[in-house]
Amino acid sequence: MELSELKLVVNKSIKKLMQNDFHLIKVRSSERSVCHHLAVYMAEQVKSLGFFVDCEYNRNGTYPKSLVAVDGNVYPDIIIHKRGSNRNSLVMEVKYANEDNKRDLLKMKGYIEELEYKYGLLLTVSHDPKESFVQEWWGRNVDGQASKVISSAHVDLVHKSVKSIFKLTNRINKKKNEFPERKNTKRLIKKLKKN
Repeated sequence: MELSELKLVVNKSIKKLMQNDFHLIKVRSSERSVCHHLAVYMAEQVKSLGFFVDCEYNRNGTYPKSLVAVDGNVYPDIIIHKRGSNRNSLVMEVKYANEDNKRDLLKMKGYIEELEYKYGLLLTVSHDPKESFVQEWWGRNVDGQASKVISSAHVDLVHKSVKSIFKLTNRINKKKNEFPERKNTKRLIKKLKKN
């Protein structure tokens, strides 16, 4: 898959995640639960192309996935690949904002240089809808070394969606606070109509 296709898959999946599962981010649920839901949305889009999306896939063929860059075994948060082949399109590491990502940077270089992933993505998740998600895309430069392709690109589409969700939620909550009896009134009307 090409970078433009991967970006589209990721951005659409982030949008779905924000629409359906923002609560996980809001309460700072584990990184694994966020990755799982994001991976499910990504898989929906790439399945027809013959690719798989896996979380914490720790195999390089039949051997444990390991990197010299971090001197040990690794478990990428999310990957898009063709199982049983070397067609590794995307490897992702996901972190909440304000968490140390030095090890993830080392892993990203190793994934691309040692394990030959075509692209990598460091995705920083913020529970603040103003910051949303920050994407740092990686690929190979002409020397075959891992390098940033796109750095610190905010997902505008998601940002707009989150803003509108929050505005709507705030309006609903304000209405509930202004008219707490409204809910009970509707129930009473329904009961009266039945009788």
